[in-house]
Amino acid sequence: MKLPNLSSRDRVIILDPMLATGGTLMAILKELEGKGIREAYFVGIVGSAVGIQALSPFKGQLKIYLCAVDKQLNHKGFIIPGLGDAGDRIFAI
Repeated sequence: MKLPNLSSRDRVIILDPMLATGGTLMAILKELEGKGIREAYFVGIVGSAVGIQALSPFKGQLKIYLCAVDKQLNHKGFIIPGLGDAGDRIFAI
């Protein structure tokens, strides 16, 4: 994972349009713990209740800000109804 130099920081803001399963954010948070980051803020457009629940082990160090929370994921882990392929379009995947 490629991260900027965070040696003088104890807080970060993480931006992503969607929070589905929480897997990517968990990986980022684990990496940040090793770099001494005490507080993280996640800012997104839409998330799932499943993903938010999966991040409960990070409750003390993570604050989540979303415009909307959808209740379900489909069998592929995509948010229902979500934003379609918005993440792919933003990141040109």
